[in-house]
This record gives sequence, C-alpha cells and structure tokens, in this order.
Amino acid sequence: MNVLLVGVGFSVGTMLLPPDPLTQLLVTIAVVILAIPISYWLVYGGGLARLRGRVGN
Repeated sequence: MNVLLVGVGFSVGTMLLPPDPLTQLLVTIAVVILAIPISYWLVYGGGLARLRGRVGN
C-alpha cells in the first residue's frame, strides 16, 4: 500500500510541479513522509474497509 501511495504521489507531483530536481526531491520526501501514516491508517485503522463500503464492493 505504501509503495502504491508513493508512486501515485510522485506521479501527480511530476505532472503538477516544475521539472527541476530540487522541487521533485522535496515533493518525493513529503510524499514518503505522508504515505507512511496514510497507508497505516488504510491497512490497520479500518480505512480501507470504510472506503470499500462506500464504493460498494
């Protein structure tokens, strides 16, 4: 889950921000720091079950 969130965050960052290396590095660091607690919440905190319930799976 963490790898998926980092990949999505990095992809969105490359499309929305300027292509200079410093900005990409800062975005990557921020995405990694944010992806760890978000993936923990989704997997262990019941967030994924709530999302599936809303979608209807």
